This record gives sequence, structure tokens and C-alpha cells, in this order.
Amino acid sequence: MARDAFIDNPAEEDKNCSIHNINIFTLLNVDHADVAYLLQWLNDNTGGESWDDINAIDAYGLTALHIACIYGASWEVINGLLDKLDEKVINAIDNQDGETALHIACVRGASLEVINAIVTHKHGKEQVSIKNVKSKLPFDIFPDDEEERDEHLKNVLKLHDLMEFNDPTTSSYPNGLLQSILNLPSEDRDEFEFMNHSYFRKGINAKIIKPFSLSILFLDVAVQGLVMAVFSFTINGAVKKLPTTSMAGLIPCLLWLLFRELVQLSSATAKFYFGDAANFVDLIQIVLVGTVLLISFIGKASIDEGLLVACIAVAWTRLIFVISNLHYSLALFVAALLQVSSSWYIEFTILAMM
Repeated sequence: MARDAFIDNPAEEDKNCSIHNINIFTLLNVDHADVAYLLQWLNDNTGGESWDDINAIDAYGLTALHIACIYGASWEVINGLLDKLDEKVINAIDNQDGETALHIACVRGASLEVINAIVTHKHGKEQVSIKNVKSKLPFDIFPDDEEERDEHLKNVLKLHDLMEFNDPTTSSYPNGLLQSILNLPSEDRDEFEFMNHSYFRKGINAKIIKPFSLSILFLDVAVQGLVMAVFSFTINGAVKKLPTTSMAGLIPCLLWLLFRELVQLSSATAKFYFGDAANFVDLIQIVLVGTVLLISFIGKASIDEGLLVACIAVAWTRLIFVISNLHYSLALFVAALLQVSSSWYIEFTILAMM
């Protein structure tokens, strides 16, 4: 029996082939040592009477797909298995580390073709958003070596291309792959390379255009516009006092800003959150708004001119950052500005230490 009979198009009458027959034609036609481990697992965990036996899950929660990924099975073997396994088995999580087959494929450095076969399979898309016991998504697993890490990041972009080529609906996939990239600190990714990549942009756009996401973005713009207007146009320049109406407007703005940051902190890793310069601008503004409101409530001191200048500068800066979420060209400008600022900061730090 030809290899394609197992890999791609098993005949209807072959659905009851014994596991021993599978052994023979697979070993004869697929020249990979990994198949021997897979077949041993199948012999140990299935009755060997029908194709349905391939859907076995052993005592450790492992499946044939797990085993194939553990032993570095080829694309042909992985693709063949995917066509034979049911949805439950494809997305099975092992009992030891809470990992899917995709986790294992990423850890073991599987080829892009293997990973792409899993991700673009109709039953494998959910795996990109499943976390293991260490709260790691499959694509959160990156090599420690800097050169290997850079190569891995380039491969992630290549994977995007493969996914988009094989399935035009990839932008609607669960956001695990996209989230893994966003979780990377800015120094570990080329902002322009990722932001200009078609899959990345489509993934972001697919989420932003949802009504709920758009409403949040426009609310954030409105809140920031109000904060900017209060500091820039309503404070009495002579006595440096904040009018009562302005105070009433700033209070809900401060509550929104606090809520927004708490949500971000709870939904992202600390490394990612504090690795994003925009979040520092948010935190600085919260402190400044809180300070101005506190001074205004006490009513025994005027707002210092330096504090007012800082409030205005930060309010305008954050307004630009917020609007950039709605305008691609402005987003590129902000990314470039942050990159230049980061370079200046590093150079200044080095000079200060000399």
C-alpha cells in the first residue's frame, strides 16, 4: 500500500485495517526513525482493530499527536495523523505539564511545516490560545540564546506567511499567536517588522473593528481629550486654580484611567506591561491627575507652574498615543519615537556610567 494511502486518502474499505498492517506499510514507505516510536505507542495503547484506535489517550493524557511531536515526526506523519484524529484528541492536554501537542512541537523545535499543519487544521486552531501549567502559550516559548531567539522570531513571521497562504481565514483565529508576539518586551522584537507584517496587521484589525473594541478605543480618546482640555484650557493662569467643573470632569477620567491600567496589568505579564513605554506615560498621567485633584480638594495651595506644564505635556503625549491606536501612520510615528527615545536613554545611561 502506498504511503499516500495512510497520509492523505485512506480508502473507505481500509478503515478497519489492523495496527499491524499500519506498521508494515508505514515503515516501508516513510523513512523516519520517529515512526518506530509512534508505532510502539500505538501498539501499547490501542487495540489495533480500527482507525478509531488512533484516537487513544494514555494514562498520562498523551495522544498519538503528542508522541509524534515528542519524537520529532516529519510533516508527512503529523499531517497524516491530523486527518485521522478527532477534535478532542487533537486538542488534548497532557496530565504532567498541561501541554498540547503544539506546546511540545514548539519546545522540540519542530519545523514550520509541522507547526503550520497543526495550527491551520480545522480542529487545531484553538491550541494557539491554550496555556500550560506555567501559564505559557505555545508561542511564548523562546530560546534563551540571543541569536537563536532572533532566528525564532523570524520563523514566527514566516509561520504567519504559511498560515495566511494555507488558510485565508487566519486573521479570525484565536489570538494566542498574536498575544505571544505582543507579550514580548519591545527590545526583543523589531517593531516595524512586526507592525508592517500583513498577518499581524490583519489580526490586530480583526480585533479592533469589533464593536466592543471600537467603543473602548473611542471612550479612551474621549477621556484623554477631556484631560488634555482641562489642563490646557480651563486652569486659571493667574492663581493656578482648577475650577469646580473641571474637577468634576477629572474625577471620572481618573477612575477610567485606573480601571484601564488594572485591566492591562491583570491581562498581561509584568515583563510585557513594564516593557511598553506607553504604559509608563499612562502611570505618570494617573499620578499627575491624582496630585492635581488632591491639591484642588485641599484648596490651600495653588498648582505649581512646573506641575501644570508636566500635566499638559503628558496629557498631549498620551492623546497622541491613544489616537495612534486608530491611525496606522501615526502608530508608526509613535513606534519610531519610542525606539529613538529608547536608544537615547541607553546611550545616556552608558555615558553616565563612564
